[in-house]
Amino acid sequence: MAEIAVNVVLFTLVDEKNLRASGWSSDLLSPAVDPATLGMSLWAVTRKSEAGRELPGGSLNPGERIEDAARRILVDELGVNQKIILRDVKFFDDPTRDEGAHVVSFVYYGFIAFEDLRGVLGGKDQVGLELVNSTQFIDEFKRGFGGGSLAGFDGVSRFGYRVVPDQRRGHQRFDTRELHGARLLVLDHDDMVFYAWRKFRRLFNGRVDTFRMLGINPLGEQFRLSELQEFADVARGVETQRDQFRREMLGDLESSYLSVNAALDTSRRGKPALTYTLKAWADPKANPADGVDED
Repeated sequence: MAEIAVNVVLFTLVDEKNLRASGWSSDLLSPAVDPATLGMSLWAVTRKSEAGRELPGGSLNPGERIEDAARRILVDELGVNQKIILRDVKFFDDPTRDEGAHVVSFVYYGFIAFEDLRGVLGGKDQVGLELVNSTQFIDEFKRGFGGGSLAGFDGVSRFGYRVVPDQRRGHQRFDTRELHGARLLVLDHDDMVFYAWRKFRRLFNGRVDTFRMLGINPLGEQFRLSELQEFADVARGVETQRDQFRREMLGDLESSYLSVNAALDTSRRGKPALTYTLKAWADPKANPADGVDED
C-alpha cells in the first residue's frame, strides 16, 4: 500500500538590493553567486538531508487534509509562520521514485518575500535557496543553448525548459540532467520544482492581477515598470521587449492593475522614471486572494 507524502516548492525573489540591504551572506545560495552580476532572481527553498539538498516535505498525518499538511510542513520544517497562498501542482506516483517504499507525493507551490524568509535561512537542516532563474541565467542560456535568441523556447529555467512545439520536434521538455549533466536535488525533486515553476509562471500573464494572486508584492509599494518587467521575465523564463511589455501592461488602462504614481524615481542615475503602484483591487493587502486558481 502506498504511503502519502507532501512536498512544498516555496519560491522567493532575490536581487542585489535585497542582499546588500540585509547584510546577509550568500553562502546558502546554490550556486554561490555574485549578487552584483546576478540581476533579479527566482529561488526555491531547500534544506539539507543525508542524501543532499531537498524540498521541504513530510508524511501525511492520520485525519489530516493534504493542504493542511503542506502548511504544517512550512512551519515544522522551515519555521515559516507567514500566511502563504498555496496552490497544487500535481502528484508524483512512480512506484520506483523512493527506494524501499511506494510513496505518492502531493506537491504544492507558494511564494514568500525574501525579507520574511531571511530569518530562517541557515537554520534547521541548513535551510537554503536553489536558483530557479535569473536575469543572468536567461542571458547566458540565450548565448549558449539559444544561439543568441530565445525565439525557439517556451520558457527557460535552471530546472529545465520546453521548446516551442512544431511539426518537426513536437512537444519536448529538457530537464536538469540535460542542462547540467546531473540532478540538482534528491529523488525527483527537480521535476517538482520544474512543474511548480511552469504553473507559477502563469501568474505573470498580463491579464492576471499578479501580486494579488501571489499574495504579496515583493517590489515594494512603488516600483518602476522596468523592475516589474525584469520580475515577469525571470518568473516566466522569457525575454520581452520593453515596448511589448509596456503595451501588455498599460495598453488598456481600465483593466491594467497598475496606477501611475505622481512621484518620479530619482534614486538612479539618468532621467527620472515614472513609478507605479497597484490599484486597490489588485493589491494583496487590500484585496487578498483566497488561494483558489481563478483562470
